[in-house]
Amino acid sequence: MAATRVTDLALLKISVKTPLPAANWGDSTQARVGDWVLAIGNPFGLGGTVTAGIISATARDIHSGPYDDYLQTDASINRGNSGGPMFSLSGEVIGINTAIYSPSGGSIGIGFAIPSALAQPIVEQLKATGKVERGWIGARIQPMTDEIAPKASGSTRAAAR
Repeated sequence: MAATRVTDLALLKISVKTPLPAANWGDSTQARVGDWVLAIGNPFGLGGTVTAGIISATARDIHSGPYDDYLQTDASINRGNSGGPMFSLSGEVIGINTAIYSPSGGSIGIGFAIPSALAQPIVEQLKATGKVERGWIGARIQPMTDEIAPKASGSTRAAAR
């Protein structure tokens, strides 16, 4: 198993003698608010469950980390649905169910899926190398203040005024 904690994705390797059927990735960037979706999972250990709903929002930031860009849905997603696919009505995986907003722990109609545009490249990296590498230049952006202005170069200081 290879996993990445930052995006809550894992890839399991299953060794079999004959190939298993697989769903195709869809393009989550084409998903629009109001599109119908199906969420599949195993809530509460009950077995396979399929729920239907619509995409309520795209690019939703739920303050869970640096890669927040979720598809929000009202399809019932409960504990145990994490990792299950979110399908478009054309049968393509456009998201991976990952989180819910709930004061009680059960579905109240606010669920979130990692969009396929984010998940697919991560899954491919995990498959190829067993890990995810991301670029990082180590720079931070912040407003210019009087305290840090003397440390800035002359051209930066002039541009900040």
